[in-house]
Amino acid sequence: MAVAAYASLLPWEESLDRLQQLHDTGRIVIDKEQVHHLQDKVRTLIQFLEVLPETLSEEIRTPIREIKTVVAEAILLIDAEVFDQLDGRKRDGMSSFTQNLNGVIGNLESMILDMNANCISNISPKDSTQTSPGSFSVMSRGERRVVGFEEKISWTKSKLTNHQKSLQCIPIVGMGGIGKTTLAEHIFNDPVIKRKFDCLLWCTVSRHYNLRQILQSLLTSLLGVEDKSNEENRELGQRLYQKLYSRKYLIVVDDIWSIDAWNSLRLFLPDKDSNSRVIVTTRFSNVAKSVSSHNTCTMNLLDEKSSWELLYQEIFNGQQDCPDDLETIGRIIAKNCKGLPLSLVAIGGLLSKSSMALEFWENVAENTREKAGQDGEHCMKVLSWSYNCLPIHLKPLFLYFRNCHEDEKIDVEEMIMRWIAEGFVKPMSTKLIEDAAYEYMKDLVDRNLILSKEHDLRYGEVREYCGIHDLLLELSINESEKESFLLIPRASNPHINNLTNCCMCGAHDCVGRMDISLVPKQAMSSLICCESCRMAYPHLGKSKFVNFSESGQNELAVCSTTRRLALFLECAEGEPELVFPLPIFHLWNLQVLYINYWTSSKPLILPVEIWDMQQLRHLTLERAILPEPGVKNPIVLQQIHTLRCMQQFGKVVFQRIPSIKHLCIEGTPDEDCLAGFHQLQVLRTSLNNRADFTDILPLSLKKLDLELRIFKSQEFGHLPNLEFLQLYIGHDEGDCVILGEFPRLKVFKLRKKPRGHFRIELDIDFPNLEKLVLRNLEEFEIPPCIEDLPILRSIHLSQCDEITIKSAEGLLEEQYSVGNDTLQLYVDRELIQVSDCGVIKREPNLPILL
Repeated sequence: MAVAAYASLLPWEESLDRLQQLHDTGRIVIDKEQVHHLQDKVRTLIQFLEVLPETLSEEIRTPIREIKTVVAEAILLIDAEVFDQLDGRKRDGMSSFTQNLNGVIGNLESMILDMNANCISNISPKDSTQTSPGSFSVMSRGERRVVGFEEKISWTKSKLTNHQKSLQCIPIVGMGGIGKTTLAEHIFNDPVIKRKFDCLLWCTVSRHYNLRQILQSLLTSLLGVEDKSNEENRELGQRLYQKLYSRKYLIVVDDIWSIDAWNSLRLFLPDKDSNSRVIVTTRFSNVAKSVSSHNTCTMNLLDEKSSWELLYQEIFNGQQDCPDDLETIGRIIAKNCKGLPLSLVAIGGLLSKSSMALEFWENVAENTREKAGQDGEHCMKVLSWSYNCLPIHLKPLFLYFRNCHEDEKIDVEEMIMRWIAEGFVKPMSTKLIEDAAYEYMKDLVDRNLILSKEHDLRYGEVREYCGIHDLLLELSINESEKESFLLIPRASNPHINNLTNCCMCGAHDCVGRMDISLVPKQAMSSLICCESCRMAYPHLGKSKFVNFSESGQNELAVCSTTRRLALFLECAEGEPELVFPLPIFHLWNLQVLYINYWTSSKPLILPVEIWDMQQLRHLTLERAILPEPGVKNPIVLQQIHTLRCMQQFGKVVFQRIPSIKHLCIEGTPDEDCLAGFHQLQVLRTSLNNRADFTDILPLSLKKLDLELRIFKSQEFGHLPNLEFLQLYIGHDEGDCVILGEFPRLKVFKLRKKPRGHFRIELDIDFPNLEKLVLRNLEEFEIPPCIEDLPILRSIHLSQCDEITIKSAEGLLEEQYSVGNDTLQLYVDRELIQVSDCGVIKREPNLPILL
């Protein structure tokens, strides 16, 4: 409820800023003082929702429940007025609009008064004794079963019993319900471990930690009597420090939520070369890294074999065999639980109380097929609690994952772009909004609600991916449905020339139509909309639509409130060319525009009015042309972040996009303009006209993908922030030396055109290089600057000659001889390994992208 209200207010606040921009540029007329007053009310509501506790009285719930509806109606009201003015329609004054807007302001003021009146008297504080996931258990301490974590147990025990005398801290990190506390308990109670230490202590921290209570509990366990002293935290900590000073101790710090909590406790744990150890369990990766950067035990989901073993143990307690007919269906149930131990324990408890009838087990298998743990509620209780503990600015971001699919590999950059387009990202005063969104994504990953996946090399960039576990996806869907998360659509994926695609999500084979209101009015009176979108957007039928139509055969409609638009257009051979219609500038909130135009003739040309859309942040054009901006009333697109367009631009265009961060263009740009892009982080283009790039490449670059013409020397100068560099040598002008200083470079890819007979040498300083990729190189010798790299992890060769391969194999052997056995060499996707008798090969079946 509060999340839906918050998620409606954030983008509305941004739209009101845009409303004033339109007024300032003379495109519409509004009462600015009235809009300022409205913005003040919106900000007040946002601030109120950000500090609300988790438990709300009904007196507070009622006005909060009304917020999203009031906001939705107000958005439609303002949108209709803006459209009328942008369309040049005559108005009989603004009296009716001003009066309606005053009504909206009055409604918001009433809500604020109602919430303030009930805030102190009716909002009960959160119960400090509320059970946390760290203390929640299916079985009592010492009785939990450990299955599938044998390697984790062995590894952790080895860290506890090695001969390092200094204090070693071992974090156990993983999502809620995955078995962190169970694993720690198993090791803590192991007789061998108990014999190794003369002092074993356990404390639980939880989310709202109380340092005094933690110190007192440790002293009570240590002294054997309850500590009731009135000492200050520092005095308690000093006493604990003194009692532990000369002892070999093992302490388990369970369920720690923050780095501050760990740091405050760590002060009182002595390190006096006594072979002492500390185990810390946490959900958060950043906390784990703070505890130890190299001794982390990361908990993974169970495989199918271990899942069945744990489920079997929970049902039969290891005291009888499972009947064959039940085992078959039982393994299906175990698989359905997706490897989450808490889900398996919950289902096991349910089945252990059953009559062991096959029909009942089949029913459980069916119910767990899509959502594990529903009947037991144990796993969803923990996951729901994790969600409820999120700060409200992260909740809309998590709920947006409802649009993803099970086991989907989610592009982090794409997801962040969608968040921003929806208006869900709360700005940070000191950061760009994209950087703020990335921080929020990292926060969700650290909380183990979102899974961080591998990095990938694609199109000259380092791509980062994430994922969401099926149970967490279900949680996201359930919570967003409870909230009626979106009342008005903000994203559209329409397909022209396809009469069975949903106008909103692009889903296939839709048959339902709905009546629409078009701006400007055209022949189309209804559109295709799937049932899911009808239910997801209750106000869809009240929205206005822009009609994109050039003939009776080619037409589509786009909701006027759209902030992210992906257009899939097609012009078959023999049909009239599609001229992009002017109503695009009616989409006054549009921030992301992607156009994919399929044609066998000329590319699609966008209207010049595209340059008047100051709110645009991301523009990607496939077989579509961006026109030169007009000279009258030049508007600078300060918000533009990404421009991907396969065409060449000059100074006129570059002057309109001074804040560009990601630029991907075809041809050689005006090099004098590049240096002026002080915020540019990603550049993909061709630079074929010069050999010295010292003064033209922005120092802000992090990723650089260039096609070059070979000169005798290619000088890049000092690029302090560059992390990824790909060079493609596409022209044959003789041998070349590449020079540059890249102190942060992690990935370097060097390719030359096939059948180009010239040699390349490197004179580059890149001390932090981790990955080197070489393709189509001939007579290339691994230079000294690569031989001495301390953290180089892998070298990948593709279609290189024998001299280049021998040089890389020689480096591998040399590194192995000095004890570096971590460097990996791949030749045409084959892993090369060193043995005592020389270099050998083996097939790894690894999907290496080159």
